[in-house]
Amino acid sequence: MKPKQIFFMGTGTVGRECLKILKNATDVPIEYLTVESEPIPTMEPLCRKLGILCRNLSSIEVKNLLMQQELETLIISAHNEYIFPKEVVKQHNVRLINFHNAYLPNYRGRNAPTWEIYEGAAYGGATWHEVEASIDTGGIIVQERVPIENVETALSLLMKCAKAGIKLMRENVGEFLGGDYLARSAEKKGRLYLAKELPNGGYLDTTWDMEQAYRFLRSMDYSPMNILPLPRVRLGDKVYGIEGYNLQKRQMFRKGERDSLKIQAWDGSLELVCNLREIKEIPLTDE
Repeated sequence: MKPKQIFFMGTGTVGRECLKILKNATDVPIEYLTVESEPIPTMEPLCRKLGILCRNLSSIEVKNLLMQQELETLIISAHNEYIFPKEVVKQHNVRLINFHNAYLPNYRGRNAPTWEIYEGAAYGGATWHEVEASIDTGGIIVQERVPIENVETALSLLMKCAKAGIKLMRENVGEFLGGDYLARSAEKKGRLYLAKELPNGGYLDTTWDMEQAYRFLRSMDYSPMNILPLPRVRLGDKVYGIEGYNLQKRQMFRKGERDSLKIQAWDGSLELVCNLREIKEIPLTDE
């Protein structure tokens, strides 16, 4: 199905670059839709530059607009938080393609780089797939693995996956537009991760070894972007935020580190130093 109109939804680097690629690849009219507010507006100025109509709508308004379409319609979603209702997905004249920053079918849902690092996965990835009523389960069109380094943070992995996703868009935009692809169904459905979920509830466990603690901290690290809350640790009856961390050679004595937590490697050669700040929070109870 070749579309007569295109709707695009997305933000961030992936959204901006993919919209530019799409605009340069087709003369089909494109409209940009969003239900999100950007802290620093970038998509609306880009739409003006590209001559694309930009609409900031509520979720209900987006649904109603898409349900009213009678022409053959392509919807491309790239780094977009809007979840398409099943009524939109099932329309016979609509084809819907989404970017996901993981190697599906694993790590469906939100914050995939966090869970990949925390669980010690060997690779993340970028996947373009068809959209079904359930989240991140549609037929896989094209994807690429992204190796996870042993010092990878959630932000660095997110950026690498974004770069891979943009590359895949550039290489396959013609097939996306024309529907000239054979999507394959995943053999299984990976776990769905929700936005409210955090590794170990967002708390470092002081019984972990250094490697596991380091994975946890890197998995929560989107600095300077505030995607996840500050990781925390309980020491006695107090709760501390971990404002920074560093893996380094062990030192027997160091000044000015009273407010820190140190976790040593099993052989004593390295230590993970966590900079702490006491925060106001009621410790959890067993009740």
